[in-house]
Amino acid sequence: MSHESALSIASLFLHPLKSGASLGVRQATVSDTGLQYDREWMVVDADGEFVSQRELPQMVQIKPELRHSELVLRAPGMLPLHLRLDGGLRLAAFDSEAQRLSETRYSAGVQALNAFSDGFPLLVLSQASLDEFNRRLQAAGHEAVGLERFRPNIVLAGVDTPHGEDQLRRLHIETEQGPVEIALTKPCPRCPIPDVEPESAERQPHISELLRSYRSHERLGGAVAFGMNAVVVRGSGCTLRVGDAVRAVVDI
Repeated sequence: MSHESALSIASLFLHPLKSGASLGVRQATVSDTGLQYDREWMVVDADGEFVSQRELPQMVQIKPELRHSELVLRAPGMLPLHLRLDGGLRLAAFDSEAQRLSETRYSAGVQALNAFSDGFPLLVLSQASLDEFNRRLQAAGHEAVGLERFRPNIVLAGVDTPHGEDQLRRLHIETEQGPVEIALTKPCPRCPIPDVEPESAERQPHISELLRSYRSHERLGGAVAFGMNAVVVRGSGCTLRVGDAVRAVVDI
């Protein structure tokens, strides 16, 4: 059974450079691969293999800025790097002609395209989930952390219980350009990247340790889950804005 719930978009994040710093935005354009400019670039080594915070936690200090026609990357002790948004870049830019599809059994019946995201176009998280994590974190004697640790794209306000997004199945958002429909298809298994402190790039293993203590998910064979992977059903070209009302279909 299911019912509908009234939510809203609390915040929006882009990650133009895979494993670079998060970029909070007030609005974002929906694309076939999730949100425009999200994970459309990545760093590669001499052999063409991509590099992430798993190998180089310092990548979290690469801060992106989107300007009218370029992406600007800044890192401590380095001059800004300016990249044209329409260039065929080798830092490397995602080839718009290529097709990376999410697993069909988790794609809600659509061909869910990806740029350089790990496997799904979008990650949806509720503010309630972060609040509960921080409650537990502070009870254990640690400082609270920000949303950027978990690299979501869409953060929802109004979810009544922590991890209530696990029961959401569809999000419907009316925009000026038309309706957007997003299907939440699979709990997101977490790698150690949330351990990396965004300012210092130091690893803090207590983050993953706390997640493992209460977020083992049966749908993932016991793996740690935090947030929901999601795909775009319709709405490419529409603009999402912080504060937009969200009509959610919830499993009960």
